[in-house]
Amino acid sequence: MSHRTMHATNVRSTAGLALSAEEEAYRFMLEAIIEGRYAAGQRIVAETVAEALSMSRMPVRAALRRLHSEGLVIQRPNRGAIVRGLSVDEIQDIFDMRIALEGLAMRVAAPRCTEAHLAKLERLLEDMDACVGDTDTWVQRHCAFHEYLCEISGRTRLYQQILSLYTLIEGPMRLWIEQATFRRKRARDAHQILIDALRTRDPVKAEQALRAHIESTVPQIIEFLESPASRE
Repeated sequence: MSHRTMHATNVRSTAGLALSAEEEAYRFMLEAIIEGRYAAGQRIVAETVAEALSMSRMPVRAALRRLHSEGLVIQRPNRGAIVRGLSVDEIQDIFDMRIALEGLAMRVAAPRCTEAHLAKLERLLEDMDACVGDTDTWVQRHCAFHEYLCEISGRTRLYQQILSLYTLIEGPMRLWIEQATFRRKRARDAHQILIDALRTRDPVKAEQALRAHIESTVPQIIEFLESPASRE
């Protein structure tokens, strides 16, 4: 079984529920983009994806339109789709939006935060600690931690907007983290600060902690993306 076919099988099996063909194709291509198996500028051939997933081309094309609407691929008339890379300026913009939206989520979450919420955040942080050195798992658990922080706000539309930003920057974040093992080992303290800020139930302190957390990271990511190491 080829790597691509194995991955297609994993998409189906990890979902836990039966997926529509379009959703299955979407997840397959999204993961390939995020994990760098589809590189910026690479053409995505609908027929090849359809064959790997044992489905017709129609749902694959529908999934490509969805990826195009999210800014992850560019669809060209009669020429197929290519993976769209993000410029450093665009990545900076996305992080600026994260700061604004996640800061708002933390502000709203603070007075709503319960001991049960705090206990789950502590468990999610322990899950991150348990997989330092495993980039893929650590990135997934890091996302889960931040997603739950925002979920506590109870603002569904805000939460969904934040998740869409994660999708756009997960690829660059993954590349950076692979080159930053020593930073992962210090991640507990940085994320513990966020939990402690929520524990105060103070909206201003919670928002400030989140802003400081992201703002301290962005310059390092941008520096890495502008370095030759990011293109190796």
